[in-house]
Amino acid sequence: MSALAALAWVLLVTLPSHQATIADQIATIETRTAERDRERAAHQQTKREYVAAQLAAHELEEKRLARVAAEQETITDDVTQDYRARLAAARGTAERLRKQLAQVGAGAGGAAAAVGLPAPAVPPAELLRRPAIVDFVSTPASSHGG
Repeated sequence: MSALAALAWVLLVTLPSHQATIADQIATIETRTAERDRERAAHQQTKREYVAAQLAAHELEEKRLARVAAEQETITDDVTQDYRARLAAARGTAERLRKQLAQVGAGAGGAAAAVGLPAPAVPPAELLRRPAIVDFVSTPASSHGG
């Protein structure tokens, strides 16, 4: 009877619990497989979003660079126009002064009158004859403390 009892034990207790264990393991495998598939899908979605963000950032950077280049071009044009206007004004002033000098005539007094400056209190030639003025160009550096 012990063989019959052992067979009954196997058929009634061991096999059903073994089958239950297998069913539990299959359920666990299915659960883990579903979790893995969700993680894979989430990872793929993250990668797609990252690529989309990179493309958007690249487009924004291209737009920013185009805007900065246009601003720099505008600034350069403004500076160039201002420079040309100032240069034209300076040329006009120089030409006007040349004409005034030509009308007044040559000479120190004429030049002073042409630019609207007062005549010097002491003529330049007189200043050069005074002994207090040192001629640094023709005097050696050792003779005036240098």
